[in-house]
Amino acid sequence: VAARQQEEEHRLEAERQAALATQVQQLEHMQQTVQASRAAAEGADAQVNAADDYSRAVAQQTEADQLFARQNYPGAHARYEEARAGFAHAREQAQLLTLKVTVERARADMQVAQKAALLVTADTLAAGLMREAMAAEQQADTALTNGEFASARQSYETAQQQYARAEAQARTEQQRQMQR
Repeated sequence: VAARQQEEEHRLEAERQAALATQVQQLEHMQQTVQASRAAAEGADAQVNAADDYSRAVAQQTEADQLFARQNYPGAHARYEEARAGFAHAREQAQLLTLKVTVERARADMQVAQKAALLVTADTLAAGLMREAMAAEQQADTALTNGEFASARQSYETAQQQYARAEAQARTEQQRQMQR
């Protein structure tokens, strides 16, 4: 009877050790996943462009590491999951800010091209190109209002190119008129 009881205790201990080993493996995998998520956030400059979200995720990762070291596996699991989600959110926010900045840059470039075209009276000397440029600008403004940043950037770039073409056409027309 004592031998059976000891055998049962060894079996239960082996099962417990196997379960712990599985938990440790899962947490080590989560550590790697969190680290990959952190690297992706850093690749998007989240430390600068989403500093609060990034810092919060770093703190969660640090807490998870401490819980893991103290063998508080359920607590570590929860914090690693929070850190992974936090880094993913920080990356998304940083990418969004970067996209907004590129949209504003494209818009500013388009406005410079528009002013240059108007200075050479492209609105009368290259009216067709100016209408195309204004249509692209309108599309960009609508896309920006709808939060469609990639589309807005592309349309502002198209408008900028059209305004530049209108300016060039207007200059050519002015030179032709002067030669008469």
